[in-house]
Amino acid sequence: MEEWQVVSDSQPNNYVSMCLDRYHLTNHHLIERIRMAKEIAGDRLIIQADGVPMSGGSDDLNTTLQAVAIADVIQKDLIEKDKKFKNLPILLSGGTNSFTGQLANSANIKFSGISMGTHARKIVKEFIDHQALETDLDALASSIRIAKELVNRSVRHAA
Repeated sequence: MEEWQVVSDSQPNNYVSMCLDRYHLTNHHLIERIRMAKEIAGDRLIIQADGVPMSGGSDDLNTTLQAVAIADVIQKDLIEKDKKFKNLPILLSGGTNSFTGQLANSANIKFSGISMGTHARKIVKEFIDHQALETDLDALASSIRIAKELVNRSVRHAA
């Protein structure tokens, strides 16, 4: 939490995001860490619920399940129980893919956004690796279309 204090102090007029997973934290410790982070950052706090860090390579429900599960713990054990946290923004991350928004919506998880990393890079990789991407307008348009479809699919399900 000393490091979190430094992060918060370095951005006194901006939001600060804390990325948390359950690899080293029990559900209880996860909730306590969020409580301590809010004491330091106040309403500037954003929680990034990191299911399985850097694991979004597959596009299936199992890959994104942990991201939705950690958000579920935060929602049920903190947001729904303590009115100080009712507006806590949660970003789903870690294993996120095209199914994340749909799964979160099915589980009645209220989330503020989805952080796409590995999966997003994977689906546009062939275009990013294209030598003439900046001048090949067809390749550029295709990469944008694919990325936009992923964003639109995810946004449709956001709370």
